[in-house]
Amino acid sequence: MPKERNDNDFPVFWNGKCWEPGDEHEVLFFVPAAVGLTRTSDLPKTPPLVLAGGGERTVEAGTPLEIEIPYPVVTGRVKVSVLPGTGSCNLFLGDGSVAIPINSGKAFLDVLPWERCPSLRLESADGATAIVLVTEEV
Repeated sequence: MPKERNDNDFPVFWNGKCWEPGDEHEVLFFVPAAVGLTRTSDLPKTPPLVLAGGGERTVEAGTPLEIEIPYPVVTGRVKVSVLPGTGSCNLFLGDGSVAIPINSGKAFLDVLPWERCPSLRLESADGATAIVLVTEEV
């Protein structure tokens, strides 16, 4: 399991756990680099925090699918992945009006500040499915 060590001269707290200076602990949860600990073992890898999506979503014909994204508290940035399933749809970031096509030839993957993308909207004229995953970028 991953191990983190506190090489600072002050205690570090993360996810209910305290590392005193010099302490090393195994962790069962994701610890972002911004916390200030030193990773001493990487195995097994801990996945990033999933903020929204996490699977296939159905977009009904003519009915927008809205997905709210909680604020990523550590970095303020989100990694947005939208992959085509069946049919085609358009992705809109936040309250934007620019349509990003999602279809058998096009997907979307980007890292954005949360302020630019506090929500996603998927729209389809004929109905579609898309695989949506939003994680905190660390």
